[in-house]
Amino acid sequence: PAGAKKRQLEKAVPFLLEDDLLNGVEQLHFCLGKVGQDGRLPVAVVARKTMDAWMAVVEEMGIQPHVMICDTLLLPLTEGKWQIFMDDVVAWVRLGEHEGFMVERPNLEIFLSLALKRPTPPERIRVLDFSREVPMEKFSSVDVPVDWVVGHRDRIVEMVGVGLGTEGLNL
Repeated sequence: PAGAKKRQLEKAVPFLLEDDLLNGVEQLHFCLGKVGQDGRLPVAVVARKTMDAWMAVVEEMGIQPHVMICDTLLLPLTEGKWQIFMDDVVAWVRLGEHEGFMVERPNLEIFLSLALKRPTPPERIRVLDFSREVPMEKFSSVDVPVDWVVGHRDRIVEMVGVGLGTEGLNL
């Protein structure tokens, strides 16, 4: 709701999203971003058990994290372009400032085709392919130009971590 205070939103959002979630709100951790220029409020949702496990791992290592950002939001954000990072098994896709998904590689083209039905599809798609022996897909059903970049594993952090400079959703 326009004009709502952050505290009010933190309490209300889980219940506003309740019908769209697989688990009950008490089992989930919610993170609210900043309201965008379009008036939309980005929300990240993760299972509380998963969040607790992540925190236990970093605590065990003696690390106090400053931020925790969804891995899809680490991909570069470029106006008019979607970014895809692929390894041998999984693909991470960044669709916008606070939007993306992760999918098993064989299902990537199906998910891309569905995402391209949005009102504002990208002008181009950039694929960072870090796989070793998996042949490149042709994306025959994707009607947007695709730029393929074969990644070098020694440059993975440099190429993918560009998104760290953006204001992501701090889990």
